[in-house]
Amino acid sequence: MQACSRPSSSRRQPGLSGAGLFPVTLISRGSCLSSVQRRSGSPTNSANTLTSLSARAALIELYDFHCLRIPTRTSRQETAIAHSILSNMSTTKETTAAAPEPIPEYVTKCRLSIPDAVRIPLASSTALLIGFTLGVSQGIKTAGMRFRAEHAHKLPTTKMGWYFYHKSKNYNSIWGGAKEGARMGAKICFWTTAMFGIEHMFDAYRGTADMFNTVTACVTVAGAFSLWNRFSLPMAARTTKTALVVGLAYGGLQDVAGIVRGRPIGYVEFLKRRVGGFKNTADESQKERVI
Repeated sequence: MQACSRPSSSRRQPGLSGAGLFPVTLISRGSCLSSVQRRSGSPTNSANTLTSLSARAALIELYDFHCLRIPTRTSRQETAIAHSILSNMSTTKETTAAAPEPIPEYVTKCRLSIPDAVRIPLASSTALLIGFTLGVSQGIKTAGMRFRAEHAHKLPTTKMGWYFYHKSKNYNSIWGGAKEGARMGAKICFWTTAMFGIEHMFDAYRGTADMFNTVTACVTVAGAFSLWNRFSLPMAARTTKTALVVGLAYGGLQDVAGIVRGRPIGYVEFLKRRVGGFKNTADESQKERVI
């Protein structure tokens, strides 16, 4: 088979032709492309010529912007070499798209995309920390005022006496703050855990997690808290109203976050079905009128 262009110099060089047993020709990409275009335009080309041309195109793409060593011995050898390189190119250039990672189940089924086994203990721990902080702040003030009231009748008169007075006052304040912090932290943690537990119970019972379960849990805990502390009727009503507002706000935020993340919401799905049913009915009636 003839080379793509007239060889300027022929010498034995090792290359694609093997161990240098026959001459090769150094050609550029442009000359080979022009040769390919001239051969492809000829109506007398055979299937072997087309195969050789595709192989040469593969060689050109493989060694882009480089000089090609094209064997000039026989077309059969050249076609075999080009086919081998073409097969190697196809195997190396194939890229398999990475399979998308499966979305965890808790992302689309749990509140705030957090599993219940993690969400409830996390809420309890947060409530314990907040309650402890508030209790320490209040307990220190209360214990300091109590110490001053208890020792108001025997105030010290010397410098050393005032030193021990303030030292004892600080010790009692810290101890009172720690006790009040533990007490308030445990109380807030208990009622918070009760609220989240009741909410989870209603979620499992109704089969859907929406703001109605949150409102029910908040109102239930508010009623139990009022009974435990023996609030008056107006005070209990005010506590229930506050719980209703908090439940609507917190439950609504959870539902918005769930809709954004693709979690099915009970009343939202119901409204979609109703609106879809009305649309289908309207479309059917319009089709009947047209018919």
